[in-house]
Amino acid sequence: MWNPATRRAHVSLICRWKGFHTSLAHSNWMLSNDIIRNALTSNINSRGKPTGPDGGKQPRGPLKKMTKNRPANKNKPHSRNNLAITWSNGSDRDKEAASAVVSQIFRMNKAGAIKFVNSTTSKLEGTNIRSFAKGINLEKNGLVIVNFEEIDEATKVPLVKLVDRKTALKRFSDEKAKQKELEMINLGLVKRRAARSSDGEKADDNVKQIRISWQIKNDDLNKQKAHEITTQLKKGYKVYLYIDDKNHINSKNWTTDFDIPLRKNAQKELSAKELNQRNYVLQRLMEIADEFSNQPTIEGGVETKILIKLTPKNVTMEPSSKQSLKEQRKKERQEKLQQRIERKRQRILEKE
Repeated sequence: MWNPATRRAHVSLICRWKGFHTSLAHSNWMLSNDIIRNALTSNINSRGKPTGPDGGKQPRGPLKKMTKNRPANKNKPHSRNNLAITWSNGSDRDKEAASAVVSQIFRMNKAGAIKFVNSTTSKLEGTNIRSFAKGINLEKNGLVIVNFEEIDEATKVPLVKLVDRKTALKRFSDEKAKQKELEMINLGLVKRRAARSSDGEKADDNVKQIRISWQIKNDDLNKQKAHEITTQLKKGYKVYLYIDDKNHINSKNWTTDFDIPLRKNAQKELSAKELNQRNYVLQRLMEIADEFSNQPTIEGGVETKILIKLTPKNVTMEPSSKQSLKEQRKKERQEKLQQRIERKRQRILEKE
């Protein structure tokens, strides 16, 4: 048996041991919790921010293009499917010709805006080629561009006309032939043909040249020029109409100044009055030539100058009329030759 003093000392030792054991157990428990907490935190971080072999961040999926703040390109052309117009009638050649005109329109302006002459009101109106093309029977009619209005350097609004099928196909064939010839010229396979002779006149005797200024008076246009144009077409001549500002069209070297591409009118902007006058002159000339000429070819624009090429319609003539026409042409050629000789003689005298 322990005496009281020994018992008290033993009890005190046991209490101290229990306190140490309790404190050690609590410390072990806290350490275990810290280890578990750190492990969970590391696992969560590894899930939220995975790292690759190089220690960098790995994307969750494929990269997406960031286009939110990128400005939209409003001038981007539409897809080919949006530009295409489906033709429900006509032969393959008819559809090809019409589609070529439509493509040319969209190259001139991406919206497909056009102008046309309303057959009921005879006024110039604006529309879209998609609307204009609806209901066109390609077995009877076709599309041609007869002129255009230049809005800026990249945008032009064409003047579109509905013509008979034969005329549309002829225009399409001519355009393809010109493109082929230009390609061969660029490749050096053929030489560019001279458009004019050395003395400024057309080499082709069957072509008549008529000069018209934008400032022409209405009376002169409707009488003198109208008579001159129709007379030459009735005789079977091709007629080339050269339309320009009066200061250029009446100059000595007007033929050499009339080469295409057109010169830019850098002096001043045309006023609304001047532009209306030029549109009237062009429209009136088209009306004058319509009865006796096939579909005209137009080069240029009202802002600068225009060349209109007219070919006479095929007319049946009496044998006597054909003979008189031959004699008249022979006489005109002789007179033209005599004029050339006289001009050369004058040059020689001036040099002496």
